Amino acid sequence: MAYALFPDFMRKMMAIAIMAPVPKLRLFGAVMAASGFCLILLML
Repeated sequence: MAYALFPDFMRKMMAIAIMAPVPKLRLFGAVMAASGFCLILLML
């Protein structure tokens, strides 16, 4: 859905993600997953 609404922005973000080091992407993914999990727990 975000790609349909903001195609240029998403293309730019994908280019940045491709150039980012893998450990940084993994850390970012882990932090986002943990944040989402905590948010769900707070809603219950």
